[in-house]
Amino acid sequence: MYGKLRPYLNKVCVPEFDGVCSTDILVFPPSTAIENRFLLLLLSQPRLVTFAHERSSGINLPRIGADELGEFAFDLPPLPEQRRIVAAIEALQERSRRAREALESIPPMLEQFRQSVLASAFRGDLTADWRAAHPDVEPASELLKRIRAERRRQWEEAELAKMQAKGKTPKDDKWKEKYQEPEPVDTSELPELPREWCWAALGELLSAVSPLCYGVVQPGDETHHGVRLIRVCDIQDGRVNATALRRISEAIDEQYARSRVRGSEILLSVVGTIGRVAVVTSGLAGANIARAIARLTPLEHIPKRWLMHCLNTPRLQDWLVRGSREVARKTLNLGVLERAVIPVAPTMEMAETVRLVDGLLADDAIKMLVGESSSCLQELDQSILAKAFRGELVPQNPNDEPASVLLERIRAEREAAAGKGKPAGRRKRAPRQSQPATEDTTDEPASPNGRRLTQRRSATPREASAPAPTRDPLAETPTDDIMAAFRKACWGAGDQTEDQLLRAVAGQLGYQRVRQDLRASLQKHLRTAIRRRILERDGDTLRCPTLIFRNYDDDFLLQALRRVMAKNREYTRDDVLHNLALHLGYSHVTDAMRERMRSVFRLAIRAGVVGYRGTVVWVES
Repeated sequence: MYGKLRPYLNKVCVPEFDGVCSTDILVFPPSTAIENRFLLLLLSQPRLVTFAHERSSGINLPRIGADELGEFAFDLPPLPEQRRIVAAIEALQERSRRAREALESIPPMLEQFRQSVLASAFRGDLTADWRAAHPDVEPASELLKRIRAERRRQWEEAELAKMQAKGKTPKDDKWKEKYQEPEPVDTSELPELPREWCWAALGELLSAVSPLCYGVVQPGDETHHGVRLIRVCDIQDGRVNATALRRISEAIDEQYARSRVRGSEILLSVVGTIGRVAVVTSGLAGANIARAIARLTPLEHIPKRWLMHCLNTPRLQDWLVRGSREVARKTLNLGVLERAVIPVAPTMEMAETVRLVDGLLADDAIKMLVGESSSCLQELDQSILAKAFRGELVPQNPNDEPASVLLERIRAEREAAAGKGKPAGRRKRAPRQSQPATEDTTDEPASPNGRRLTQRRSATPREASAPAPTRDPLAETPTDDIMAAFRKACWGAGDQTEDQLLRAVAGQLGYQRVRQDLRASLQKHLRTAIRRRILERDGDTLRCPTLIFRNYDDDFLLQALRRVMAKNREYTRDDVLHNLALHLGYSHVTDAMRERMRSVFRLAIRAGVVGYRGTVVWVES
């Protein structure tokens, strides 16, 4: 069976059961000229996929017809050679599958290793030998006293500068009483630390003059030469990916001057996806941050990467998620964040811990190698098929009956069968008796030949006077295709009114006019598009917040995985990716989507949302 709808998706299979299929499936019955498995591989090869895609017709629902597909020419080997080719390809593909499963098991193993290293580091296990070799270091409790004194000094200097700017001179020190000392940390339920370490609240390790804050609430339209804006989707693997930062106007940036970054701050995602952490580099100085990100400015006594690694530990990641509240989206309040409890080690030991952790978690080369190897496997599978259909995969046997002889015999058998008896003539149709009829023309779209589709039926006087029931003109259009039309209508359009958007979507679906029933149906699907975050409202206008896939946060993608995967059914990861892309209105799966979803799959497995075995995944009950 060959899926002729969207042929670039390459949907081909040999069913293992009897049944019926939709009209969007081309059925190839068994033939004495070609092996079924050989035909399956032939229809799956890249050259045929490209051929079918180039000859498909239709914008929203591209299809290829049987006649067009039948024009594909290929070299047909003898039947015995077909069987040898199938056996060779399946053996090579099995080896490729095992290699792919081994590669896909590496990222989860790296994640487990990362969590183990971080947990060990902030229990003090990683530097146990270092402490034994340096018994006379200053304990962290003394360091914490200096941190608290430094924080108060910064606050007093900032407050005094504010008063002097207003022309005020304090007469006494009563104004200093406004300083709020940090609340003591409750250590009763916390794990035991090494003797030289101590616990501290996150808030007392941060600058008093550059306080913890959120970022820009309403970024407005993107400005080509504006100020860079760091969003949650830009925080990846402890870094800010600056290659695709959005830009906002200088006027909006000025309104949120308090949240600008200068370099060396720590960013933490606190809305939607909770707990992504990154250290800001000096190259990002002057950029601003989005509302979903909190900016932390540690005091100079606390190494930035110490705090970043600490926030990534399993204990604190779990605490951050449990401390967030669910409103429209999961949100972590800054007041709660300030109370996060952080271990503090002696200064030299913190530096040594950061050095060891950075060395152990330097797995970029491994990740790159895994990605390159996966790409090589995909190319290998395609090259195997290409080589097979060039006749270069298996040796040819001169004793095999040539395929040309087989085809001639089949043609002769068909001609002989066609010559037996003459075809029956057509039966004459009885003349149709005239009947009273009503014509239903309620806002139906025109047929391809330009005529309006009508429906005639006999009617009683009561029926003739009753209004025709309103039908949904999009009832037979797949929801995923309508979502794709919404997404396409947003490309390059910027903000649109609802009327502008619905007219654009109607055009994408082939309608020239937006009648009342079509408008009602599109409004219903608009609500679906908003739920899927293809669109968002901003007052009277609509825009697409997810023109690129990585703008979706982890929480939403985890929920979307549940929607596109049925319970008690197993999927390959590629199938899930295709289903998810269509669900969110994307026409195909890109490499960027695959990369983004690798981390989401790992998160889903850790959270118990899905189970997996090799390349097979399923929804956990």
